[in-house]
Amino acid sequence: MFLTGRRERMLRETLREGSVLGIGVDECVTVAADISEESQLADAVDAISRHVSHLHGLVNCAALPQPDAGPFPLSKQSLQAWSELMRTNVTAQWLTCRFALPIMANGDGFRVIFMSSEAGWASTPGFGPYNVSKSAVNTLGASLAAECVTHFPGLDVQINVLVPGEARTEMNRGSVESPYSVVSMALTLLSHPPGGPNGHMFHRDGRHLAFGESSAYLKNLLAPA
Repeated sequence: MFLTGRRERMLRETLREGSVLGIGVDECVTVAADISEESQLADAVDAISRHVSHLHGLVNCAALPQPDAGPFPLSKQSLQAWSELMRTNVTAQWLTCRFALPIMANGDGFRVIFMSSEAGWASTPGFGPYNVSKSAVNTLGASLAAECVTHFPGLDVQINVLVPGEARTEMNRGSVESPYSVVSMALTLLSHPPGGPNGHMFHRDGRHLAFGESSAYLKNLLAPA
């Protein structure tokens, strides 16, 4: 397993916490990279390629919170703040997939998860730019899923969007929800046998969601394919 983030210190902390929880981290490899930078993504994929020839799964979970722009950010937020938010929350997710696709396509199939937010379905005043970024992630996930089925015929492609809810993270320290509450759904999607969902949206609590032209997945995720 490969862990990627901007700060090596935080990656090492993640490994230590995994060890405390009884998770075997001996085969976890940290790859420090800023996913908004093409050169660093290229170096990260090169580093991963030295360990494996095929990457089975990719979880996109980087995001910035809504910048402070008062109660009317769509009217007041600066272009720089808007661009930084979209660069991390949307563009970097696309870039990561673009760089990872060649190594993921080396096998019989691959899985991709985009971590979204209920904000992607919302129009909450004061959070407009963040809402837009997460709505874009939803569309990115569904659009990439449809494209990859055509781009990689014969491969078992499963690209989906997962909403973790208001979990406690560095960005959301006030929450009482465990950040690990999304793990079961994430593992279910990453390990789903061939013929599973592609281009669909799910909530960490198991709900199958609809978004735009993407209807809710009608099958039981845990049922045999």
